[in-house]
Amino acid sequence: MAAVCLSDLPDDLLCHILSFAPLKEAASTSALARRWRTLWLLSGAINLDSRTRHSNIMCQRTFSRCEALYSNVMCPCRTFRRDARAAMVAYRSSGFHVKKLTFYYDDWGGGDMRRPLDQLLSRPAARHLEELYFGRGSYGGMCSYAITTLPAFKALRVLHITNCMDSHTAEDMVVRVAFPRLTELRLYVCNISHEVLQAMIDASPLLTTLQLDRVCLDLCHDSQHSLSLPKVSTLLLQDFVYGYRHNQTNLQLDAPNLRCFMYKGFVRPLSLKSPVPFNTRVQLHFNLSSVHGNSQGKFPFSRFNVNRRDVACQLFWEFVASFSGAKMLMLSFEPPDQIHTAIDA
Repeated sequence: MAAVCLSDLPDDLLCHILSFAPLKEAASTSALARRWRTLWLLSGAINLDSRTRHSNIMCQRTFSRCEALYSNVMCPCRTFRRDARAAMVAYRSSGFHVKKLTFYYDDWGGGDMRRPLDQLLSRPAARHLEELYFGRGSYGGMCSYAITTLPAFKALRVLHITNCMDSHTAEDMVVRVAFPRLTELRLYVCNISHEVLQAMIDASPLLTTLQLDRVCLDLCHDSQHSLSLPKVSTLLLQDFVYGYRHNQTNLQLDAPNLRCFMYKGFVRPLSLKSPVPFNTRVQLHFNLSSVHGNSQGKFPFSRFNVNRRDVACQLFWEFVASFSGAKMLMLSFEPPDQIHTAIDA
């Protein structure tokens, strides 16, 4: 017989559903019936997302503009931390472990993300964490966080970081983190140095999926750099920027086990250090705005005192030639808003 209500579903499916619910909504289901008292704890998930709170407040039509702004600045800041502490205590007292932690935190009234996050990660209930999603919410820009100071979670498999600017020091790089089971790393709207990113990859021997979305990779002043990806089979680069003080440098990817590569952005000096495996699938999507002078200050070839189209053409063929041995190569182009035609003499 097909299920007609939530109570007809098995416990494992209900726990899976609750693992995506915000913390307060998931915990409130314990008041539904005796069966639901521990289901939210069995899900092993704590979802703390200030972006959801902000949206809910702004959508309440009964609040005036000033009342909504006051609630967003004052009330959620205290309740956010209080709910986080209460959830960890509930997991600890019940004997369950947190397996998934989502922590997106806005700076209400000058708050700091690092302290509440570090307090959560240091709790005994978080020792068996398998999935970690953290960063700053949608308001106020990036937050500063020393990524290399994350605890060494032995069971961590998935790590997603959003709106974060790495702020490591020389002391932070002495002791490297260790993620023996990490298989997926995603950075979204982040600013990170080449040394820190390579240290994260080296500390994750099982890392197979790497996604860098709107990431700015800071390189030293050398003209040649290499990023070693020994186990990565899926690599996604979208609006990926790298260089030293806005000067374009060459970046070589050493990925001998690459099977799927996706790139979206400007044509840049990017190449493969190791030959691409035959069964690799490659998808390249190039933005042509910079070639036609409509990049609004993002032109990646400004240091070259030559025709930009000639440079773009040369870098394009060097880029594509690195994947000439791929099993499937898909090319697409995003034309500029206004293409200025030029007739060569």
